[in-house]
Amino acid sequence: MVDFIDYIRRWVSTKASNLLGNTIMTAAIITVTCYAVQKDVFESYSATKACLFSVLMCCIWCGLFNSIALFYSERDYLLDDLDKYLPVRTYVSANFFIQFFLSAVESVVCAFVFSLFFDFSSSGYIMGNRSLDFCVTFFLITLSADMLGFLMGMLINSITSIMTIIPVILISQLLLSGCLFDLHGVMEDAANITTARWGFYALGSIADLNSLLMPGQELSIFHADPAYIMYCWRYLFLLILICSLLSGIMLYFKMNRVEN
Repeated sequence: MVDFIDYIRRWVSTKASNLLGNTIMTAAIITVTCYAVQKDVFESYSATKACLFSVLMCCIWCGLFNSIALFYSERDYLLDDLDKYLPVRTYVSANFFIQFFLSAVESVVCAFVFSLFFDFSSSGYIMGNRSLDFCVTFFLITLSADMLGFLMGMLINSITSIMTIIPVILISQLLLSGCLFDLHGVMEDAANITTARWGFYALGSIADLNSLLMPGQELSIFHADPAYIMYCWRYLFLLILICSLLSGIMLYFKMNRVEN
């Protein structure tokens, strides 16, 4: 516990500005996005779908950039710390705590800006208020992408690697979201482990996209139903948990390889 607190204190003393910088970046990105896609949102299906997909990708983008370069940025001294006194589980859990807080702040910013641009029903499905339902979904999307970035960051050895892997992750999320085209076969199976798919399904359900379609055209991927939205949230939480655990496992093997 002492190591955990010491690491948090050191991180705050050296990188607290990152929290402010990332929050400002998130506010700027979500504001520009909402402004660009605001026409006919919550009035027509296509406009609302495009808006939700755009906001989804913003959250994923911000989550990835929160953490993908984190391990690389402190690798020079961190490997020595991990070898001498800092347990891997402490490092991973401390960073999870930091990214949890950052993602929470960013999701509140996203939900606030989103509610300023768009007029939608205040009645919610889970939290009693639809803005809060959106906020929780933004948080789970952002933290899921954040932990994926943290995991991928363990593989990075240079800035060039960072610039190479980010487009690959974003394009994969985009293609497997289920927004651009229907998924079948292997792609549908792969989509089950993507943040974009479950985030998009949750957002579309909270927005009640099916109500904007003609009777008989409703899509099975959207259900304005608390149980279904919770189902999507559970998948996002599971992705967060899996990426966090894999980060610890990967770092453990990385340290053993370095020692050997």
